[in-house]
Amino acid sequence: LSDQGLARARDSSKDLLERWQLVEPYWEAARTTGYGRSLDLAAAALYDIDGVSRKTIGPLNEAFVACSSTRTTPPSGARRSKRAKLSRTT
Repeated sequence: LSDQGLARARDSSKDLLERWQLVEPYWEAARTTGYGRSLDLAAAALYDIDGVSRKTIGPLNEAFVACSSTRTTPPSGARRSKRAKLSRTT
């Protein structure tokens, strides 16, 4: 991603899906890494949303903004219901 593309992706005055289109190819390349998987797991655990994708980026942003603006935590049921799935299995 070029410096100009990164600046556009970070510009919150721009449309969310327009910004997502800039980073989506990089996300698809990184989503199966530990960092990418942790974001998918966090989306599920914190907001009860099935990962990070074009389909979920809008609802994720809305949930994040709602929690940030009211300084509340995500719904307690969402956090508890996914906790067991975050545990490592052997």
